[in-house]
Amino acid sequence: SPTSVSTQTATATPTVTQAPAIRIQPDPLNAGSGFTFIIRLSDSIDNPFDYYIVADTQFGPYTLYFDGRVEKGITPLYTNVPGYPAPYVKTVIPKVILPPTMGGKEVTFYTVVVNAGTMPPVSSLSELTPTTPNVIMMDKKTVTVEP
Repeated sequence: SPTSVSTQTATATPTVTQAPAIRIQPDPLNAGSGFTFIIRLSDSIDNPFDYYIVADTQFGPYTLYFDGRVEKGITPLYTNVPGYPAPYVKTVIPKVILPPTMGGKEVTFYTVVVNAGTMPPVSSLSELTPTTPNVIMMDKKTVTVEP
């Protein structure tokens, strides 16, 4: 009777490069000018979540809304979103001009997704890490504001 022989071929595991979840243009920023940010969701989210985009500046944190509004503080753009399929990309032009007093300073932009209703009480998103309980996803980008 014939003998069955199984042959396995080794295959290389493809390298996947994730695009950053937040990009800022231009980089560096320029005092007296506006800017654009691009957010990307590369992985689907299956659980209800809250979504934040915040600029941490020398004047404190500011929430950046998709309609271009900018408001002082850390506020969710969306709350209790039931889930979202990837991929998702959104380009936003905030309705703000960077004041000359920001020249020579850094601004850190954060995009954070947390389980719905579970944002820890923080005064800056720099207090969060990807391993903070209830953080589903986060990314940050620090840019310098040229005078």
